[in-house]
Amino acid sequence: MVRDIFVFSCFTGLSYSDVVTLSPDNIIKGIHGEDWIQINRRKTKVLA
Repeated sequence: MVRDIFVFSCFTGLSYSDVVTLSPDNIIKGIHGEDWIQINRRKTKVLA
């Protein structure tokens, strides 16, 4: 599981602390139907 989180973090640019707080509510649909991750960064509180 740690390896999966590490690889996901590498592909998304999210930190470990942001990845472990993800929930299904953070997945939104784009205007063309694609999935996007929308989350407030834990350390800086910036929307990413």
